[in-house]
Formats: sequence, C-alpha cells, structure tokens
Amino acid sequence: QITYDARGLVEVDDTVLGVAVVKDGKATIDAAELTTRKINLELRSLVYEQGIEEVTILNPGGKHSLGVGILTRCKITFEGSLGYFACGVIDGPEVTINGRVGWSACENMMAGVVVINGNAGSLTGAAIRGGDLVIKGRVGARTGIDQKGGTIIITGDAGSSTGFMMQRGRQLLLGNVGLDGDDDFIGKDALIERSAHPQHKLVGLELEGNETAGHGDCVHVGKSQIGVITSGMRSPLLKKNIALCRIAVQHSEIGTEVEVGKLDGQQKRIPGSVVRFPFYDPDKERPRS
Repeated sequence: QITYDARGLVEVDDTVLGVAVVKDGKATIDAAELTTRKINLELRSLVYEQGIEEVTILNPGGKHSLGVGILTRCKITFEGSLGYFACGVIDGPEVTINGRVGWSACENMMAGVVVINGNAGSLTGAAIRGGDLVIKGRVGARTGIDQKGGTIIITGDAGSSTGFMMQRGRQLLLGNVGLDGDDDFIGKDALIERSAHPQHKLVGLELEGNETAGHGDCVHVGKSQIGVITSGMRSPLLKKNIALCRIAVQHSEIGTEVEVGKLDGQQKRIPGSVVRFPFYDPDKERPRS
C-alpha cells in the first residue's frame, strides 16, 4: 500500500528498492511495477551513489515526471513512452526516449542531449537554457516558449506559438508550423481566415512630452479607443518617448495621429503618432564597425 503526504501529492516512503540489474557497469530497471518515486529513487541511486554511467529503464508506462533533476553526466534510455514533465531540470545527461512524451518535457533543461523518438506534447523545451533537444516527430503548441539558450530540432510539424517569447538559442523546424500543418481540427478555418485578415497590428508610437506610456494605457482617436500600449519608455538614445501599441489595422498607417489616455483615459491625453520600428535606424543605414 502506497502512503502519501497530507496533501496527497508525495509518496512518503523514500526507500531505494535496489531492483536494478547491474552488469558490466550498465544497469537495467524494470519499471512495470514501480511508482514514479521509486523509479526516480532507483535511478538517482545508480548514477549518484553507485557511479553507474549507463541506465536503461524498461516499461515506464507513460508515468509522469520521470528522469527529472539529473545533474551529472550519464546515459539514460527509456524503452517506452513517458507522461508529463519528463526529464525536466537536467544538467548533463544524454537521454534517449524510445516513445512519445506528454506536456513540458525537458523544461528548464540546462545541458546535455535528449532525443525523443516519437511525438511530444505542448510546451516541450519550455525555458530551456542549454543543451540539445531533438524530437523525431511532431510537437504541440508553445514548444520552446521562453527559450533562453540551447538548440531544439523538430523533424515533424510544430504547433502554434512555437518559439513564443524566445530570447536566445536556436530552433530548427523541418515541418510545418501552426496553421500550415495538414492536421484538421475544429475552428481551423476560422483561424486561417483571421490570420489572413487580422483586426489588429503592432506599431511603434512617438509621444510628445516627457511622460511615458505604460503597459495597458488606452490609445484613442477622438473618443474612440483604437488600441492599447504594450510597452513604453523614454529612449536615452533618441531622446524621445516611444512605445509599442497593438492598434486597429485601419489606424496603423505611418503618420496617423493618436492620443494615449492616462488616468481614466479621458481626463488626460498624450499626443503621439504612428512611426516605423525598430525606432533606431529602421533602414539599417548606420555604419557598423
């Protein structure tokens, strides 16, 4: 009988069962009858305490959170599919998964190599900081979201918002992305129509005066609100107040005069106009050393 903590989330018993078969410096774990915690305890005991550098895990059974937090160099092979949060927060191991994975595989991966020989769910490689992640199949939406480093290679199709908020690193996408894929789903036609005829556009604004616009400030033409500020600042290089604005497409032409509402959006307005961005040297004419 398995005993959990008061929240019903964590298995209390942290005993290492020692069921792995070790031969010639390599270990094999049959996980068919083991819980998630027992599998991870066995794995950590092998690589940290016994110095085993190559571990194969049989029959993982799609369990969640397997292979997480391994911070040393070793080789791990999963012979079967894994569930959510597989191999997250790892630093150094070479992992092969001969199956599929669920959401958020390899989240916050710092170093090492992970090869998934199958499809992966949404948020694969979220906030990855380093290492190489290879998916030999399709991935879901928001793969590589908030990526800060490393390389993600996808041989199949990728879902929408792949690479969203990506800061550094590389992504190699060998299939279609988002709405370009062959898969059909409810609402796809409507999304394609909206993509072809967007209602809003991201534009740059230059504002008069010294008061900066803030995230969420409304943008007006007359009494009508036609947009919202997404970010704003005082540029020390341009010596101007600048902002990015999500604006209705009919007001997105360069030179359109607008007003940014402060307070309640009506009592105080900051005049401005739509300009090109990047704000600094948009034509890339400035010589580079």
